[in-house]
Amino acid sequence: MLLLGGTFFGSDSDFPFGPFRMYATRNAPDGVVSSLRLEAVDTNHQRIAVTAGSVGLRRAELEGSLPRMESDPALMKTIVVRYEKNNPDQPKIIELDVIVRKTRLKDGLETKSFKDEVVAKWTKP
Repeated sequence: MLLLGGTFFGSDSDFPFGPFRMYATRNAPDGVVSSLRLEAVDTNHQRIAVTAGSVGLRRAELEGSLPRMESDPALMKTIVVRYEKNNPDQPKIIELDVIVRKTRLKDGLETKSFKDEVVAKWTKP
């Protein structure tokens, strides 16, 4: 009964009794897809890519945390701490950006048309 009710009225947070949205929807062939990435600035003022794996998280965990990071960027310090713990030989991070790239599709294929937007920013005090 839970499975049946969750199928029609559930969300990702109800999994496994609700649908896992990532596999239950698709993008329009001429629509827009969004992808999230993390970029940091280190103490050498170099911009670096921060992968989900380098902070001990899965990409889906980062994407699921996006609303909280947008409303409270101070939460992003946890990501910085994890990065520095997992990469002790790298320079320290002084700024971390969450960037969402929106890419336009044409006939289901990526085009060269995209827009990057910084949706959350943490800066070392």
